[in-house]
Amino acid sequence: MTFLLSPDGKVFMNFDNGPDTLLKYRPKILVEMGKRYGIEFTEAEQREFEKYPSAMGVPIMQIKEFLANRDGNARKEMQVGLPMDSADNQLAMWILCARQVNPNIQACIKGDSKTKFPVVKKVLDILQEKNVKRFSLITSLEAAKINLEEIQQ
Repeated sequence: MTFLLSPDGKVFMNFDNGPDTLLKYRPKILVEMGKRYGIEFTEAEQREFEKYPSAMGVPIMQIKEFLANRDGNARKEMQVGLPMDSADNQLAMWILCARQVNPNIQACIKGDSKTKFPVVKKVLDILQEKNVKRFSLITSLEAAKINLEEIQQ
């Protein structure tokens, strides 16, 4: 599972199907999340969720509408980030469901230098709360110009 942290404080999440795509973890995670919120997902919705090519930041109560919508701009507008407040911590529930479906799932956090620390800390706190103690941090590096002549001297 990868958490993408945007500079404006939104959190998006993506799940890998694992080393064997036949395991189909993504739709299983969606079904498990639906059980927590009293939402049943059709086979078509599960397939749409499975093939969605990137991270998602749609509140669970709007995910059916998101999956049914074919308009890319409308889908983009629905990407408001995952709720992670104390009243409705959907990020924590996604983590819990993902770990129930795949206990070996690994966590990665991706952000950049513009991501504010309080957002990173909040995600780290939620991971700790859900007993995820190991994770990878992914950052983007600045390109550096290398002058071979200077190095060789």
